[in-house]
Amino acid sequence: TNSGFKLDFSGTSLYIVSGGRSQPRIECGYSLDYQDFVYVNITIGENKILSGLDHTRHNIQFWVSNTDGGFLQLESIKIDKNAEIHRYQPQEKYIQVIGDSLSSGQYSPHESLDSWPFLLGQLLNVEMDVLAIPGIALADKVSMSSWKKTHGMSYQYFMVQHEASEAWGYSKNTPFDFSNSREPDYIIINLGTNDIGLSVQENQFMDYMVDFVKSIRTVYPNATIITTNYFMKYWVNILKGIDTKFDNLYRYDVSNFIIDGEPDVIPNIRHLSQMGNCKIAYEFQKIFEKDFGLSAKGWRTDNWGLQHKQPASTTDLKCDHPYDHHVYYHYHWMNDGGVGFW
Repeated sequence: TNSGFKLDFSGTSLYIVSGGRSQPRIECGYSLDYQDFVYVNITIGENKILSGLDHTRHNIQFWVSNTDGGFLQLESIKIDKNAEIHRYQPQEKYIQVIGDSLSSGQYSPHESLDSWPFLLGQLLNVEMDVLAIPGIALADKVSMSSWKKTHGMSYQYFMVQHEASEAWGYSKNTPFDFSNSREPDYIIINLGTNDIGLSVQENQFMDYMVDFVKSIRTVYPNATIITTNYFMKYWVNILKGIDTKFDNLYRYDVSNFIIDGEPDVIPNIRHLSQMGNCKIAYEFQKIFEKDFGLSAKGWRTDNWGLQHKQPASTTDLKCDHPYDHHVYYHYHWMNDGGVGFW
């Protein structure tokens, strides 16, 4: 989930070339110069994304919005002849979220770009990575039967590719080289939904999570780790006490802020609606500000032409007034793939 890139360039146009291994049509979103996201379908071959820009410095953020099963082979990025690529300056803080479909944005209108982790990244103006795979359990052996997932996150987190990459002609068994990656300042873990569905016992799950945290600590020893859950009240105490087993680990239960049903949860399939995702994002924004002193800093606007506009606000998400219950009803939820399908 949330595969994409950020690029600083000086030029007037930008094209994405989707390679032959790509899904024939895949839904993506992009933001030019920190403006609101625009949603497009990318097809195999050359796709015009931007044209007619002022020949000044720009930033583009480009993301695949599909949450599961989609694949975009980014063959090349084309900019105009006299354009320049500039070194991207990352934001000061970096958060990583590890989860399943409940953190991926699955079934929301813009899928991964509506997910609460992605929205949280916008609220706090931080670098955000979302490693969320629909159907995955934490326990490796348990996931063998979970929605056709061969491995659990306790294995998959340490690999380069999603296991579905094999279907697109790539290996799925390459270990990830953590030595070259930036250590997150914060790692949020929200897993367990699919473990519950596969009859993992509470004491077993605690053991699985303890082992997983230990494994993460071998590659990211300094990251602050947060475990959380929401709208699973029957498992609300599942990780109670885990914060006493590790230094720099915190546990938050945010289930009280979610209605387990309309309008926060989509009926029948029990996944977060756009409103539910917004509520979680806002709640974590409060947690980070209150408990960790992390508040949003402004976008770096001094480098950008910004097309004569100011950046989109980082204090108000574009969630169609997330606390208004009417937001739920103007989407057809079973759109089978997000952008461009309804």
